[in-house]
Amino acid sequence: MAFVALKLFVQTDGELFFTLDDPYIHLSLAENLLRGHYGINPGEYASPSSSILYPFLLAATLAIGLGDWGALALNVLPMLGAVWILAGLLARTRPRIELVLLLTLPLMILAVNGYGLVFTGMEHPLHLLASLLILAGVVRMVETAEPGQPPKVPAWMLAGLVLAPLLRFEGLALSLGGIVVLLSYRRFGAAIASLAAIVAAFAAHVSLMLRLGLPPLPSSVMVKSEASAAALDGAGTSLLTSMIDATSRVHNNEPARELVISMLLILLALFLPGHALRSRLTVGFLALFAGAAHMVLGKFGWFDRYEIYIAGTLLGALFWLAAPLIRRGNRAAAVFFLLICLALGDNYQDSTRKVPYAAQNIRDQQWQMHRFATEFYPHPVALNDLGWVSYRNDTYVLDLWGLGSEEARRMAESGRTPEKMQDIVSRHGVGWAMVYPLWFKDEIPDSWCRIADLHTIQVTAAHGNVAFYLTDPTQENALRAALTRFQADLLPSTRLEIHACAVDPA
Repeated sequence: MAFVALKLFVQTDGELFFTLDDPYIHLSLAENLLRGHYGINPGEYASPSSSILYPFLLAATLAIGLGDWGALALNVLPMLGAVWILAGLLARTRPRIELVLLLTLPLMILAVNGYGLVFTGMEHPLHLLASLLILAGVVRMVETAEPGQPPKVPAWMLAGLVLAPLLRFEGLALSLGGIVVLLSYRRFGAAIASLAAIVAAFAAHVSLMLRLGLPPLPSSVMVKSEASAAALDGAGTSLLTSMIDATSRVHNNEPARELVISMLLILLALFLPGHALRSRLTVGFLALFAGAAHMVLGKFGWFDRYEIYIAGTLLGALFWLAAPLIRRGNRAAAVFFLLICLALGDNYQDSTRKVPYAAQNIRDQQWQMHRFATEFYPHPVALNDLGWVSYRNDTYVLDLWGLGSEEARRMAESGRTPEKMQDIVSRHGVGWAMVYPLWFKDEIPDSWCRIADLHTIQVTAAHGNVAFYLTDPTQENALRAALTRFQADLLPSTRLEIHACAVDPA
C-alpha cells in the first residue's frame, strides 16, 4: 500500500488526490454539515452521498483539521483491520504447509483490492471492515457454542451489524442475515437490539430527508441504481425487470462471475468434514444470503469498489469452511486456496496498477475544473461531475446530473430536453457550464455556445474531454478572458482549446 502511495505522489507531484471524483462529493457535504446545512449549496437541500454515516465521519475529520488526509485515514485504518480479520480466518487453518499459506496472504489482500481501494477515498474499506466484523462474530459464535446454551455474542459483531447498512445500503442484507443467525441461536436480546438500532437510525435518516423535502434514498442511489429507484417509485414490474437485468449481466461482468464462483465454492465447502453441520450451515447461510442479495440488487465495478465487501465476506467464509481440510496437512487443498486467491485477485491487478494515473486524472481534470471555477471565473456554474468543483467552493453549483440537485434529478427522471435545460440554468442564474457532451446528447440547447474544451487523460474520469458552454451571452467577454488566463496556467499534461461561438467543435 505504501508503495502504491509513493507512486501516486510521484505522479501527482507530491499532492494527495484520490482516484475518483466521488469522495469530494462526500467532502463537500461534510463541509456543509459543519455549517449546519445538509446539501451542496447553502439554502438548497440535497442528498448526494451514497452513505448515511460516511459524510458525518468526514465532517469530524475536517473539524479537527485533517482535511483530505482524514478521508485517507478513514480508508487505510479500516483496510488494515479488514486484512487482520481475514488473516485471522486464514490462520485458523494452521497448516503444516506454512509456505503456501504465507504466499496466499498477499494474494488474499489483492483479492479484496486491499492495495488500491484505499485511494478512492470512499466508504468501502469501512464497509468491508463492518462486514467482516459480522462474519467473524458469527464464526466466534459457532465455535464457542455449547450444547443447549446460547453462545456469547461479541460486542464488535453488534457494532458491525448496525454500522454496515449505515455505511452502504447494500450492507442491510448481511446485517439481516446476522440477525437471523442471532435468532437461530436464541440470542433474542442481541437480535432485537441490533434490529431496533438499525430501524431507529434509518427512521431518523428518512425523517430528516422528508422534512427537508428530499426522497428517503440519497440522490446518488436513485440516479445510479435502477432497482432502488424503481422500488421507491412503487413500480413492482420495473423493480423485477431491473433485478432480472442485473442478474443477466453476469456473463459480461468479471467481478460478478467471480462472485458466483465464490458462492459455488462455498456450497461445495458445506460438504467438507470437520466443522459441525450446524456451524457449516450457519456460516454458509450468512455468506450465501448476502451474496445472492448483492447479485440481484447490488452493483459492480466503477474502479472495483462496489462488490468488495461481499467478495471479502465470501472469501473469509471459504477460509473458515475449508480450514479443517488444510489443518490435516492436505497440500492439494492449501494450493487450491492459493489458486483461488490468485484467481479472485486477478481482476484487481489492473485497477491497482492504475491508481497513480487515476489520481493524476482527477488532478488534471476535476481539480483543474475546480481551479477555474474558484480562481479564474467564480460565478454560478452548471456541471455533471459534482465533487471537486463543489468542494471548497462557496459559489453556486448546479448539478445537471442530479446528485447534488433534487430539482435536476427530477428533471432527468422525467426526461431532459433543451428547453428544460435552459429553464433550469436561467432560473438559477447560471451563465456557463462544464459538462461531458456525450452525457447530454440532443439535450443541450442550440443557444449554448461551446466556448472551450479541456482535454486530459482518461483513467477513471468518464471522458477525457470536458466542454465549457456559455449559457448566458452577456457573460461571453468575461468568460473568454478568464479562459485565456486559465489556458496560460494549465498543467503541462492538459490542453485547453478556446473556440469562437460561431464554430461548433462537435
